[in-house]
Amino acid sequence: MDPTTQTIAGPGNPLMGGGDVFAGKVIKNLGTFGFIQPDGATDELFVMPKSCKGFNDVLPPIGARVRYELVVDERTLRTRAENVFPESDSVTPGEQPTGTLSGTIQESSAEYGIIAQDHDGSKISCLPGSFQRAFGQSAIPPVGTRVMYDVVVDSQNSGPRVENVQPLDASKVGNGKGGGSNPAPANGTGTLGVVGKVCNGYGFIDQDNGEKIFVLPFSCAAFGNQIPPVGTRVAFDIGPDPKTGKSRAENVRLGMKTGTMGKSGPQFGFINQDNGEGEMFVLPKSCGGELPPVGTRVMFDIVQDQKTGRPRAENVQPEGGWNAPPTAGMGGGGMGGGLGGNMSTSSGTVTQIGPNYGFIQSDANEKVFVLPGSCTTLTGEVGFPPLGTRVSYTMVVDGKTGRPRAESVRPEAVGMAAAQGALDHSGTIQQTGEKYGFILQDDGQKMFVMPISCDVFGRVIPPEGTRVSYRVVMDRKTGRPRAEDVCPEGTAPPTLQPALQTTMPQQQWGTPIGLGPVGGPVGGPVGGPVGGPVGGPVGGPVGGPVGGNGMSEMTGTIIQVGPTYGFIQSDSGEKHFVMPGSCTACTGEVAMPPGTSEQLERGTGMAAPTPNAGLGGLGGLGLDYAGTIQQRGEKYGFIMQDDGQKMFVMPISCASFGSVIPPEGTRVSYRVVLDSKTGRPRAEDVCPEGTAIARKDAPGKAELGCRPL
Repeated sequence: MDPTTQTIAGPGNPLMGGGDVFAGKVIKNLGTFGFIQPDGATDELFVMPKSCKGFNDVLPPIGARVRYELVVDERTLRTRAENVFPESDSVTPGEQPTGTLSGTIQESSAEYGIIAQDHDGSKISCLPGSFQRAFGQSAIPPVGTRVMYDVVVDSQNSGPRVENVQPLDASKVGNGKGGGSNPAPANGTGTLGVVGKVCNGYGFIDQDNGEKIFVLPFSCAAFGNQIPPVGTRVAFDIGPDPKTGKSRAENVRLGMKTGTMGKSGPQFGFINQDNGEGEMFVLPKSCGGELPPVGTRVMFDIVQDQKTGRPRAENVQPEGGWNAPPTAGMGGGGMGGGLGGNMSTSSGTVTQIGPNYGFIQSDANEKVFVLPGSCTTLTGEVGFPPLGTRVSYTMVVDGKTGRPRAESVRPEAVGMAAAQGALDHSGTIQQTGEKYGFILQDDGQKMFVMPISCDVFGRVIPPEGTRVSYRVVMDRKTGRPRAEDVCPEGTAPPTLQPALQTTMPQQQWGTPIGLGPVGGPVGGPVGGPVGGPVGGPVGGPVGGPVGGNGMSEMTGTIIQVGPTYGFIQSDSGEKHFVMPGSCTACTGEVAMPPGTSEQLERGTGMAAPTPNAGLGGLGGLGLDYAGTIQQRGEKYGFIMQDDGQKMFVMPISCASFGSVIPPEGTRVSYRVVLDSKTGRPRAEDVCPEGTAIARKDAPGKAELGCRPL
């Protein structure tokens, strides 16, 4: 500490000691200690509450002008402030003004408010009564209002509080002592966005509408004339730059906080804040009377609860805000009025549902609140339609909350139209695991996926490289997007099958109705042919007969198997989905032996073996695989198949070799079955290449043994 800082000659107060007196401003108040910025010096000076005799042994509020003496602390041997008093001699202990400051209303409620102070960005509380004199009423002005005020030390709790709040005069704005130039108060709550980029001397804000806007540091008085960090949610006004004439952000202040509902109960809940500050307590009355379900993304303000004195969330609303209702037919001039006249119909997609409410993503990209009682026409019962359902609706103003919501929700079109719109994403499995994985979407982005969302694959994430279709939902726990109803590309998710059945009979074999072959478009236009054009349209027009009166048969080869599904490559080049239960005619077992040539009968949905050229009377035994023993052991080994893939094999499947896996390098033929324990494919009936094994259950074969092909 430099003792040559500004000195006030002589003792400034009879209560002070006889040493030199210095002046400065309180810049930090941490409750048990603080710091003073001496006038004319750069070093900060340590101060403790017991040294603040002029403030009843309580640290003065930030920004307070003080005078003090210097002493050397006996413990630390460092200089600190002692005998701290208000700078003005006319002030006596009690309620002591500490200077006129400026700031921005950051939080506003009926009982309590918060001002973001210009000089350091810190917050200070205010009460409605402090606004009576200048504003004509005991009410805190709207968020974003610019004010000037005095800070006094409360005589009851010895803490700082705001008094004599006035609208900010632009000529007096600055660092808390006058002489700056900041924008005048703005009307309304301003535009919302997130700080996206901070450079040296300027930055950009990503607005909620997707556009970027330029911002300068001096437009961020609420943050100490510094652009807040990237990711900070802010509210701001838009005005023209006097030099360039282009739009820029003005009067930047903190926007509503964001988070995800972490706990939701009948009487209270908690929000997990995005800023990492922990859980925020919330009451149903702050959410329109009912807490959102766990996982819901929300925006909110923070207020101090009048009963507990602790912070809690207030004005909780869906992230992105409540969708504004149509103005046509709006009675009473706004939100509080009733709805009359002819309301226009909107359309959108159901994106979120819970036990008590949900949301529709409108075609105008707005989030619309909806109650289950408004969806009775979808299924004939009270309840939400499935996620991804296309619906039409009208907007009303809720009589209890005064907020807009969807009413008369109904399918946009019957059957297929309701089912479409859900599987509007496709991609390739990029990473798999037991608990989660990732899909590389066709747009190049990664999408999180869990096994439970892969019902068609037996609740197991399919292998890497598998092409899939899916829809995207918001996870109720994390509030983040993930894939749902993951299916092989070109098939329908189980949740949409009822909708498909409302328009046409269920097809039991081949490509499901309403979905084209792999590589073709998912679904088809309502009233037109369904499916992709590869190999000709599959099925007939919506509502019409499928394939005519005579059901044709098809032939093909099984090219892919899994525990719960497989694919057949038809002779015409199309790829058809198949389930194990449809393959009982292949081997007498409910399984799908890869390589087996099948005859597909669309009328019965059954597969029948087709004599395979080159196998003679052993056709249908599935010995269409060949390879080389690559690895052997006492209990298992591996065959390097001619297609480059490894196939698991056990000694018991090598009867022709004495139930021992043959030596490495041996060329073998075999068929592939699904292991009854693991559900995974393995080699069976392993024979020397060029021979085939005759099974006991094969027609005309009474004993096992390898026979030349």
